[in-house]
Amino acid sequence: MQFIYIRPMISTPLELSRLIGRIASIQRTCLRLALRDSPGIEPEWYYFLHSINEKKAVRKTDIISYSLILEPTTGIDILNRMIHAGILDEHPDPKDGRARLLRLTGKGSATLKKAQQQAEEIAILLFGTTANPTIKTLEEIEQKFGRILMQEKPKTYSGLRAQFL
Repeated sequence: MQFIYIRPMISTPLELSRLIGRIASIQRTCLRLALRDSPGIEPEWYYFLHSINEKKAVRKTDIISYSLILEPTTGIDILNRMIHAGILDEHPDPKDGRARLLRLTGKGSATLKKAQQQAEEIAILLFGTTANPTIKTLEEIEQKFGRILMQEKPKTYSGLRAQFL
């Protein structure tokens, strides 16, 4: 039995918002699959690494609220694992001794570069090389990848990519 999903046309901002949310979920699932196979990085780390790199040095509490919608204790736990792994450097904020600033280490920069390559590969897999997808394109992406993730349930990124070869 083949799964066929037909979505009605997008006619409201709410429907567009749901479509964007679904595409974002698909992208995160694909990235999680890809990074799961990469030693030295947990899937949640990519977004933190990217945000910290953009800011150069940022307070722990600011990066948690900026990067992800997480409970503060969960975010602190993730950041502490990254510090322990040598990916982040933590030091006191000269403007506020109680606050801690985070920066990428050399290992963190290399990890980000590797993760960034995976994220770019996934973006191309999802969107092709177009920089301006249409709503129709987004609907096609949702249908295609939604079907693969629901029916095939790939356990690895190479298993996901094999669906397109």
